[in-house]
Amino acid sequence: MLKIKHHIIVLFCLLSFNFWYAQELKFTAHFVLNEKPLTNVQVSVYDLSREHQVETFNTNNSHKCHINL
Repeated sequence: MLKIKHHIIVLFCLLSFNFWYAQELKFTAHFVLNEKPLTNVQVSVYDLSREHQVETFNTNNSHKCHINL
């Protein structure tokens, strides 16, 4: 049986300069496709201003993840 992997890239863009100077940024990302929760999602957080990866983790059996930057 052929196992198909799908790669979905989601970019969160912060367009306000208020976030640039913030001490901490917290949000929750929910992953849903066709009204069904997606589990086992690999999440990578990149800092585009410094061009490096900040954090990588997997949601495992959950369809959401809490991101604290």
